[in-house]
Amino acid sequence: MRNALEDYEGGITVGGQKITNLRYADDVVLIAGSMEDLQTLVSKVKAESEKVGLYLNAKKTKVMKCQKAPSDQEILLDGVALDNVTEFIYLGATFTNNGDDSQEIKRRIGIAKNATIALNNV
Repeated sequence: MRNALEDYEGGITVGGQKITNLRYADDVVLIAGSMEDLQTLVSKVKAESEKVGLYLNAKKTKVMKCQKAPSDQEILLDGVALDNVTEFIYLGATFTNNGDDSQEIKRRIGIAKNATIALNNV
């Protein structure tokens, strides 16, 4: 992964830092500022993965587009369009393509409520 992103100049800026990916265990989130940049990132990661004997599966790899202007442009892996999802769970938190976090807030309130109710039995 490091080799794939070494000379990549894209990504987004958060707090003055360039962010191109999030990695935890075997989960990787690629972050790009445009669809073209995302396609470039996917292609670079694919090429570097194959160098070490790992092969990305287009049927298991997913993409989520968060854009101001909707786009029909697809991200391709081996000529196959990746599945476009509207939400995904990363490290236990739900992310949506429209930034709506109401479901995540309701989920966390439910967890806190259940924990509080469990305390009454103590």
